[in-house]
Amino acid sequence: MNKYFVYVLGAFSLFCLMSCNDPIKETIADSPTSGNLKVFCDKGLELQMKHQAYTFEKTYPGAKINLIYANESDAVNALYNDSCRTIIINRTLSKTEEEKFKSANIYITSMFVGKSAVALIVNPNAVDTTINIDDLAALIAGDTSGTIFKSVIFESEKTGTALYCMDSLLQGKTLGKNCYAASNINDLVDRISKSTTAIGVLDYVWISDRDDSLSKVIYPKIKLLGLAAKGNKNAYYPDQSNIQTDDYPFTRRMYMIRRGQDFSLAAGFITFVAGPNGQIMMLKSGLAPWRQPERVISVDMKPY
Repeated sequence: MNKYFVYVLGAFSLFCLMSCNDPIKETIADSPTSGNLKVFCDKGLELQMKHQAYTFEKTYPGAKINLIYANESDAVNALYNDSCRTIIINRTLSKTEEEKFKSANIYITSMFVGKSAVALIVNPNAVDTTINIDDLAALIAGDTSGTIFKSVIFESEKTGTALYCMDSLLQGKTLGKNCYAASNINDLVDRISKSTTAIGVLDYVWISDRDDSLSKVIYPKIKLLGLAAKGNKNAYYPDQSNIQTDDYPFTRRMYMIRRGQDFSLAAGFITFVAGPNGQIMMLKSGLAPWRQPERVISVDMKPY
């Protein structure tokens, strides 16, 4: 009996040793609902995409979405260099970027998944509640003569909000010396809460969901600044309705862009975000989905 036990133990030990030396590693098959996906995401979209990735992983336990937060330029470069298969930014690729990918024979697909906005926040005690685009453009360029506000603070260096303002207001010119970057969203809110002459610039995603725990902390410390478009006397605030109709001047679109046409996890995740479940999540968080989920109401016409 003891001799038999020694044989079994020896065989088991040999099996374990062979398994440890086996060069074949355990991997998860890549499919639309399984595998590992690295996604470079604009920092301003962190809150929304965290929720999307979490729900997707809970729905498909075999899938792992690794979100890496970066500015738009770094995200596009990561996609080009094959450091990731998917990026999420607030714009499509520029003509120059498209030509770069095309010349390298890299096939790109882009999906519009929803609308957000660049929001302006100020101290609750700030006198002005609105600003027009001309005065904002002058302020960002460094001219403080046209408004009570004297400085502009962006949420961080990793978001596209500063670049968006430069492109839409300054046509690529440099920001004024009165423009600064906070280290993160909490730092931005803290600075705004201590100054009545500063404007904070952030992605609306951070504060779109009034029921979110972060929004409940932020809103008592700030108020939204209304924005009037060029030649328009009416100022609009960023909210779901004004974003959907594009009445708010700083409305912008969210895109998920990926390499290739393979039937992979990248395709599955994008389909999820652009599909009914992902769009309902955007709707409930105060953003404007690219398509409104249908609401079916059944009416009983029988007399009582």
